[in-house]
Amino acid sequence: MNAGRGRWLLVAALSVVALANVAALAGAAYNRGGTPESTLDLSERELGMGLGSGDAEDSALAVRLEYLVANGADLDSPALPSIVGWLDAAKLAELGIRGPRPRPASVRYPMPWASASHEVLLVLEFDGPAYRQAVENACAPHAAEAAMAAAGVSPRPDRSEVAARLAELGARRCTQARERDSRLFVVDAGRDPTALRARYPDRAHYAIARGMIEVSSRLEGGVAQVSARVGRLQATTIHVPRSLRAVFETASAGDRGRQAGRTAAQLAFGRRLEPWLLEARAVD
Repeated sequence: MNAGRGRWLLVAALSVVALANVAALAGAAYNRGGTPESTLDLSERELGMGLGSGDAEDSALAVRLEYLVANGADLDSPALPSIVGWLDAAKLAELGIRGPRPRPASVRYPMPWASASHEVLLVLEFDGPAYRQAVENACAPHAAEAAMAAAGVSPRPDRSEVAARLAELGARRCTQARERDSRLFVVDAGRDPTALRARYPDRAHYAIARGMIEVSSRLEGGVAQVSARVGRLQATTIHVPRSLRAVFETASAGDRGRQAGRTAAQLAFGRRLEPWLLEARAVD
């Protein structure tokens, strides 16, 4: 390769990088233009703290959006055995999603199943009914055992040590759900952001983001059975601007599990439904 061609290739490569950076900056500016589509007031329970590049000389810092997925009551529906209850046949039809056609079992494909991913819009609910239901589910067994203990009745009279250990684990799980786990839940999915916003008008507790749904099909008795689950949000890693670094670096210096409530952060979702940090502060 001659020197002239090498310089041309270098200039071309640098131009591609520059154009990519310009496009990214333009996209971010468009996303943040105007009034945010929604804003959520979160804490370190919903933001994984202190994520850097791993390079000591790299000053970049990011946080990770922590979220859970709400389940429905029909998890074991025989018509559609779905990993997420509300992702049933009706919801998949509403999304225009059909289960992938499973292959018949063969030597090359011994498992008669198939899977596919679909991009959709996911509804994030903050500190709402899904979170309260999760706390209730986590604390109900502990509450029942505590009531029996208060009445002088052991749930396992012949195994008191086991009962005590289970009660301790139940109390810890209840505390974890009530005080430390994320209060941000995926509760719905759709294709039309306007329709979803009409269904969830509270912009301080509901955000719409882009994400994936994973659908699987398997053959049982020659009949395709479909199941679905929420995959991932597309934008879970959020850049921390330099002006807010000190807040998150201080929060990450402590034990996250024991320091719930140290940070309050306002997360905005813009025109492209991508999140960014508006502000953050330390709280006592």
